[in-house]
Amino acid sequence: MIARATIVIDEIRKKHLNENIIIVCHGGIKYALLSVLYNKKISEISSWGRIKNTSVSIFETNENNQFVPVIFNCTKHLE
Repeated sequence: MIARATIVIDEIRKKHLNENIIIVCHGGIKYALLSVLYNKKISEISSWGRIKNTSVSIFETNENNQFVPVIFNCTKHLE
């Protein structure tokens, strides 16, 4: 799953530079994508707590083309 997530992130970086994109996915691939974005093991990502169902996370890229969280694991839209 990490390998597939890496391919997705690499393709997004190449094809959608300076564009807004949305990724909708299930929990397992969400952990894999976060693992790639933060260059951490899934076990480290899991230690942050449960990624909530229907949560929204927004990332921007910085000058080094790294993903930086703006909103993470937000469920305010459910209130």
